[in-house]
Amino acid sequence: MNHPVIYRGALNGFGHLGIRVNCVTYARDAWYFYTREYYSLPPIASPRSLATRALAGPPPRIAD
Repeated sequence: MNHPVIYRGALNGFGHLGIRVNCVTYARDAWYFYTREYYSLPPIASPRSLATRALAGPPPRIAD
């Protein structure tokens, strides 16, 4: 593949908003982009909330 699709995140890769769109939601959304598995997180997500959710088991896969 000559030009793979790369996930750039919110705002097409031009930063984040800090509280609701942060490194945690970027990681969650990138995971979804490549696997179609989506982790539900609280409105203000922290690394701990993502780790807790991931340790609970894989999320359901979302079909296209």
